[in-house]
Amino acid sequence: RLIGVLAKRFSKGESAVKATIKFLAALLFYPLTYLVLAILVGLRFGWMAGVVTALVLPFIAYVALIVFEDIDDVIGDLRAMVRPRDALLARRHAIREEILAVEREAFGVRRP
Repeated sequence: RLIGVLAKRFSKGESAVKATIKFLAALLFYPLTYLVLAILVGLRFGWMAGVVTALVLPFIAYVALIVFEDIDDVIGDLRAMVRPRDALLARRHAIREEILAVEREAFGVRRP
């Protein structure tokens, strides 16, 4: 959340700059976090445990990312199953009409 706040503050509304700041911050802070955790584990349980922690943490973080993305997909699927189908069809129709309106405005194209 801290990265999001800082990115918003320094990007001044530019979404591309905001994404770049978040990427660079992640590039710096994730390895730094792994290093700090490995040092703490090493101090508490010995240097070998610290080395193992430093080697294993990135893989554990990757697995956690995959699991949370899968959970997000399942939640989306469940919402689609629970939500009434008519509401989804109406939303799809509204989106289609909006796209066609943009097409008509940009190219002067008429479609049925």
